[in-house]
Amino acid sequence: MVCRVVDLSISIPYLNGDKQALPVNNLSLPVSSSSTTSSTTANTLHQLPNVQFFLGFNFDGYTEYTDLRQSTDSNLRDLATLYVYEDPVIEEFKESIGNEVLDYDAGDLIHIEGDRLDYATTLSDYIVIIGVDGVCEVTNLVLNRLSCRPPSSSPDYDPNNSITYKNRDIPHIEVKVGNKRVNVGYVFYKTNIWQTNPAFRNSMIVLMVVVGVALIAVLIYCLVRKFKSKERLWKNLDVDAETSGSHARYVKQMTKGWVILIFTDSSKEMEPLVPLFNNEELDAEIQAKVNRCKIPSLRLHIGNQLGKGHFGLVYKSQLTTPAGNLRTVAVKSIKEDKEMSFEDLENFLSEGVLMIDFKHENVLSLVGVVYEPGERPLVVLPYMENGDLCSLVKRDDLEIVMADLLHFAYQIANGMAYLAKERFVHRDLAARNCM
Repeated sequence: MVCRVVDLSISIPYLNGDKQALPVNNLSLPVSSSSTTSSTTANTLHQLPNVQFFLGFNFDGYTEYTDLRQSTDSNLRDLATLYVYEDPVIEEFKESIGNEVLDYDAGDLIHIEGDRLDYATTLSDYIVIIGVDGVCEVTNLVLNRLSCRPPSSSPDYDPNNSITYKNRDIPHIEVKVGNKRVNVGYVFYKTNIWQTNPAFRNSMIVLMVVVGVALIAVLIYCLVRKFKSKERLWKNLDVDAETSGSHARYVKQMTKGWVILIFTDSSKEMEPLVPLFNNEELDAEIQAKVNRCKIPSLRLHIGNQLGKGHFGLVYKSQLTTPAGNLRTVAVKSIKEDKEMSFEDLENFLSEGVLMIDFKHENVLSLVGVVYEPGERPLVVLPYMENGDLCSLVKRDDLEIVMADLLHFAYQIANGMAYLAKERFVHRDLAARNCM
């Protein structure tokens, strides 16, 4: 249904404060029957309750612009309809302690509730001010909740708009959107002894420095003792080996800096602790892929352990690129205490080089493989700083909303679609395997 407005005027203000009313005739005004919806995307925004104005101009004897919706110019057609929405409703804090005071813990977000907050408005349309000039950075706008990150310390309060709470004058919070301004309440920054007692803070800093230096000294002492004891062990073993003739022998194997000794009767065939395999024994296809992505072991520096599974370990490491730059990577290996057959070796390498041709933003790619005959192979992967998705969503310091979860799901589905297109099946899709 369309109602015709026959007596509408536009008020034009002048600099002296007077206003001039100009009549506007023949303005069509439809009555909308759209139902309320929680989504305000570009496709559904115009489905929200609104009033539409259709623009046109009547010129004497010229009718081309009478209804801009019928114009041959697409730019004019886009401007032909104005949508008018109701103002958003911004609610005051509803805290049980009264006076609309929000007890704020440093590092948290401040959440402001309301209604129609995202009708025809976006994140950038909202400004949240604390006190005189403290800016609460708006970080999220979803449905009827606005979230912002306040300054790390309490801003200066406005003497004309503040209250006394717990013997302190605390600042107000004001939300601005368009010409609308709403004072939603007051914020009280909680403090602790670390913040309010400089003497205590300085004492703790000195104590931590002393403890840190002591721990470093103990660590250096232990490493020196360990090195010297290992040196004495080798000297004793050398003498024993020389004097024992053919009755006994020992073999040294280097594995991640540890020396493993294997004593056997010289009359029997010796079984090494770590099976020795040659590159030439690998399946031709696996060997070809290993050769394509092989990284010299000297370019890789193994760092701290990131995690472990039933059979494997993952280390945070540093890789020196051909250009001489350092790149942080994740290195996957088989546990040292697991006996490794030739089949295990091939399966491990096959799983690693399987990713050599993956080229997609939502699928983990392969950096390379470190493999030398007689050593356990290492698979080098990109280092993902935030870890796996399962651990990420459990973090208390992150504010994860529905939009984030939908974005995660979209990226996962996008990666799975790519794998399906390449005729691969993941078989173990889980949050713990999404990085």
